[in-house]
Amino acid sequence: MAFKKENFYIETFGCQMNEFDSERISAILEKQGYLKTENRENAGLIILNTCSVRLKAENKLFGHIGNLKVLKEQNPGLVICIGGCTAQSLKEKLIDTFPYIDIVFGTGNIENLSDLIKTRATSSKSICKTSGNPEEIKELIDFKRKFPFKAFIPVMTGCDNYCSYCIVPYVRGHEKSIKPATIIDSIKKLAADGVFEVTLLGQNVNSYGQSFGHNVEAEDAALKNANSFAKLLNEIAAIQGIKRIRFMTSHPKDFTEDIINAVRDNSNVMGHIHLPFQSGSDKILEMMNRKYTSKEYEDLFYKMKERIPDCSVTTDIIVGFPGEQEEDFNKTLELVRKLKFSRAFTFLYSSRKGTKAEAFYDPVPIVEKKKWFKQLLDTQNAISLAENEKMTGKVFEALVESESTKKSGRLEGRLENNTIVNFDGPKGLTGSFINLEITQAHPFYLSGKIAEHK
Repeated sequence: MAFKKENFYIETFGCQMNEFDSERISAILEKQGYLKTENRENAGLIILNTCSVRLKAENKLFGHIGNLKVLKEQNPGLVICIGGCTAQSLKEKLIDTFPYIDIVFGTGNIENLSDLIKTRATSSKSICKTSGNPEEIKELIDFKRKFPFKAFIPVMTGCDNYCSYCIVPYVRGHEKSIKPATIIDSIKKLAADGVFEVTLLGQNVNSYGQSFGHNVEAEDAALKNANSFAKLLNEIAAIQGIKRIRFMTSHPKDFTEDIINAVRDNSNVMGHIHLPFQSGSDKILEMMNRKYTSKEYEDLFYKMKERIPDCSVTTDIIVGFPGEQEEDFNKTLELVRKLKFSRAFTFLYSSRKGTKAEAFYDPVPIVEKKKWFKQLLDTQNAISLAENEKMTGKVFEALVESESTKKSGRLEGRLENNTIVNFDGPKGLTGSFINLEITQAHPFYLSGKIAEHK
C-alpha cells in the first residue's frame, strides 16, 4: 500500500497507564516526523489505544472501529492501528472482525510501532504484533505530556494479584518495578523542564519493590524491600521543584503504615488516596481473591483518617459479582454509608474472558443487579454531595489545569484532595496556583471564585 508520513490522531480509552502509553506513542511518532491532530478526519494515521477491563469499554471500542470504515473507504491510504489491552487480548481476532485494520500492536510493542507502520507500507497484509514484553518501559522521559506542568510516571507495570474478575495480569504481564534511580532521575529532569506535579502509576503501587526479588540479578535482589513505596515517596518528595505528588492505584492488602506516614509527613504528597474495596461482603471478597476482609479495610480506612484527618479517600465498587446475593450487597451499602467516601467509582460486574470469575455460577438476573446499582449510586451521590458541602465558604489552594469541561468560558482547578473546582478567570492562569473560595457543592465537583485572601 502507498504510504507517506502525515498527521496522526490518537484516541485513548481506559486508565492513566493507557494515557501514559498514548503520550509515549505520540512522542515516538513525532520523532519520526508525524504531526499530531485533534481531528481524525484530517489524519492519515489513526491510533486507538484500548482498554479491556470492562465489556462496556470493549463494546464501545468496537463501535469506534466500525465508524472508521467510512474514513477508510474515503481514504484507502489511511492507516488504522489498534493498540493497548484489547489488542493484547484479542490479537488477530480484531483483524478478522475488522479487516480494514492495518496494525494491531500489544502493550509491549509500543517502541516498535513506527517500524510496524513502515512494514505495513510495503506489505499487502495487515500486521498483528503482540509478542513484546508488556512489563518493560525503557524510557520515562520520552513522552508527549498533555500538560507542561504535570506528568504521569509509571513506577511499576503489570500485576501479580490475579483478582478473579480482572484481565489486567493477562494483558499487562507480571508485576515489575522500575528501578528507583531511573524514577528519581526522570523526575529530576521533569522538574528541571518545568513539571511540578507528578502522578505515580501502577496497578498496585503499594507493592513497589517486591518484584526486585524475582530477578536473579544481585543488584535487583538487593533492592527488594529496601526500596519500598514509602521510601520512594519520601525520596521523590525531597526533589526540588516538585510541589504535588499523587499516586494510584493502591491495594488495601499492601497499604502499610509507613505509606500512611509518608503521606502525612510530606506536605507535597497530596492528601488523596484511591483505595478500591470492591465489596463489603467477606464472602464476595474471598471469591474475588482480594486477600483482605471488610473489617481489615475498615480498620485501614480509620487509621488513614486518624493520621491524615483531611485526607480524601475514594474507592471502586463492583455490584453484581457472580454469587452475590442481596445480603452481600447490603453489606456493601452499609460500609459505604459508614465510611462516607469522598467519591466512588461504581461498576456493574462485567465478565471478562480468561478470568477465573468467568466460570462462576451467577443466578441473579441483571434487572436485580441494576436495582442494586442504582441504590448504591444514589447513596454515594448523596454522600459525595454532603462531603463537598463541608467545603463551601472555605478557601483552598488549587492548581489551574485547563478550561472547564462543565461550562464554556470557565476554568478548572484541582484541589489537593483531587476535587475539581470550576470558576471564572482568565486563561492565562492555567498552570498556576490560586486560592479559590468554594461557593457551591455538587456531587462530582465544586463551583468557586477567586479568593481575595486566604
